[in-house]
Amino acid sequence: MRQFVGEHRIAYLNRNGIRYYIRIRENFYVDDPRTGKQLKAFLMFAALKSGQCRVLHRIYRINRQLCYLSASKVKDKNGIPELQLIISFNRPEIARQTYKERRQIETAFRGMKSGGFNIEDTHLTDLERIEKLFTIVMLAFAWAYVVGVYINQHLKPIRLLKHDEKAKKPFKYRLEYITTILLKPLAIIKLNVFKFFHVLSLWTLLLLSHSRLK
Repeated sequence: MRQFVGEHRIAYLNRNGIRYYIRIRENFYVDDPRTGKQLKAFLMFAALKSGQCRVLHRIYRINRQLCYLSASKVKDKNGIPELQLIISFNRPEIARQTYKERRQIETAFRGMKSGGFNIEDTHLTDLERIEKLFTIVMLAFAWAYVVGVYINQHLKPIRLLKHDEKAKKPFKYRLEYITTILLKPLAIIKLNVFKFFHVLSLWTLLLLSHSRLK
């Protein structure tokens, strides 16, 4: 997300009161509106140790836009500590936890594209048909997701490698299980995945009905 921190983008979010939690680079300059002083962001959190976090409850200016600033010292995928700097519209005390949720969004995008359903390969141009396609793909994604969570917790957990990295991508793990059942109906299975699909279908219909009533 560090590539989406332009002045106009943040200005738009601020102007419309849209809550955001966006990571910035360590070398971004931070302006203090009260003192007029300017310094690089990483210097404000230089004392942080691995696993620690700090929230600044004063408003600062980054890219000429006002926002809150918080940071934590975390380990990257190679186990090396790095500074994670986050700007936010409000409530900086929940910035770290909220930012961690981005992984679910990234997983969904990857699953819909090259990581699973290849939705980019569609040649549809009609907006109504594209909307229907997205609805079906999201339903299939949610189905694979809940099935995978259940399997990982109750049947066969995904093996962990070094640095707690999973041996197999979670979404692929879930989708492969459902695909095997659909393509090999005579295979012996330990879980009735269609029960999950039935519940999700009813939930989707309720959401669609509610949105149309508004």
